[in-house]
Amino acid sequence: MPLVLLMSLFVASGTWAHSFGITEMELTLEEDGAFAIVVQPYSLDSIIMEIPEGAPRAEAIDRFQALPEAERREIIEKVAEYFRTSVIVLFDDVPTELGIQFPDQDVPLEAEALPVLLGEQFVLTGQVPEGAQLFTLTPSAEPYEFVMLVVREGDGPIVYEEFIPSGEPSLPFTLTSADPSQPHAQTLVEPPAPPSRAHVMAQYIELGFTHILPKGLDHILFVLGLFLLSAQLKPLLWQITAFTLAHTVTLALATMQIVTLSSSIVEPLIALSIVYVAVENCLTDTLSKWRPAVVFAFGLLHGLGFAGVLQSLGLPEGRFLSSLISFNVGVELGQLSIVLIAFLLLGAFRHRDWYRRRITIPASLV
Repeated sequence: MPLVLLMSLFVASGTWAHSFGITEMELTLEEDGAFAIVVQPYSLDSIIMEIPEGAPRAEAIDRFQALPEAERREIIEKVAEYFRTSVIVLFDDVPTELGIQFPDQDVPLEAEALPVLLGEQFVLTGQVPEGAQLFTLTPSAEPYEFVMLVVREGDGPIVYEEFIPSGEPSLPFTLTSADPSQPHAQTLVEPPAPPSRAHVMAQYIELGFTHILPKGLDHILFVLGLFLLSAQLKPLLWQITAFTLAHTVTLALATMQIVTLSSSIVEPLIALSIVYVAVENCLTDTLSKWRPAVVFAFGLLHGLGFAGVLQSLGLPEGRFLSSLISFNVGVELGQLSIVLIAFLLLGAFRHRDWYRRRITIPASLV
């Protein structure tokens, strides 16, 4: 059964419903040409000890500390090197060597009184080459997903912010010096012009799409649940439309902070919506009159889940509406892609006598 296999692969991925891994990189340029990039939050200890982020640490720390010292040191050095090379910094299109520091290394957490191996932030350091005029930063596709770049000069205010999808370079910064005879003295940043409206819209369409495919396990399962019961395309599209309208409403209200609800409430209810649709698929072979209304209600919940992503990212100043609409367009394209993939796999069998027995019920149980 192709769909059961497809769903099993999604389950096996273990993706958390709305985990986008927003990472902040704060770049600071000093007067002597030195620069530092503070990267946070990133649970380095969870990676070292191979435990899910947020899981109990005490037993994992005990297991790690039971390893021979040489093995522990080798693991930490590999993780440190992995993150040291996870960002490419270019000056005039030439990569520069970066150092790495861990400010929280070996400092115990007061709340848990447990040792910290490397902590939840690291600092990449380097020196601006003499006479450099352009600067760009590229976070690698792994381990990052999305990055917010913040730029400061010394201890001064933020001069620039930019949202960067993983694997893509920042816009180029122009570097100048207050004293041409001393290229490193008082290095200044001239931020690039803000991204165009079309560029921002394309970014948020991509963000909305990737929130569904491949990262939105909850939304994938919900849409597949709708697909499994509706043998006809028209009723399915009505349900998808109701779902879209509903999450558009709560997405807008929640992003504007008119309606808020804790993720500890929203996420379990979203899971319940998937269970409800799957159970109904097993109990009936007809589309009830009230199902579009139920789908609409569940769409309201899913919209609150989408909002958590946008609130963690923030929307560009002055482009709130266009970014919000673009994100929603990306979400809708992702949902329609799920329907298209499912239809290509199973569309030819949807009117067979055995479709419900061999496809709908087993896949809904999965």
